[in-house]
Amino acid sequence: MGKEIEVIVPTPKGMQKKKGHIVNVKSSKENWSEYELENGSTLRLKQVVVQVVLLDEKDDSGKPVYQISANPIIVVE
Repeated sequence: MGKEIEVIVPTPKGMQKKKGHIVNVKSSKENWSEYELENGSTLRLKQVVVQVVLLDEKDDSGKPVYQISANPIIVVE
């Protein structure tokens, strides 16, 4: 497991600090979403994952909870 970390996540009770562990990305494939605009431009978008944290808790159905940080990449051609 990766480095232990505290992150702030939204909850029904507001923003709260939660403990978790960084999970390193082993590989990635980041595809573009493309939109042709009526003015002839093409809008290209994708999200690039910066950090993945596996929280030290489960959701209501018992599945692991992840907190993802990502940066949007936007290109207009």
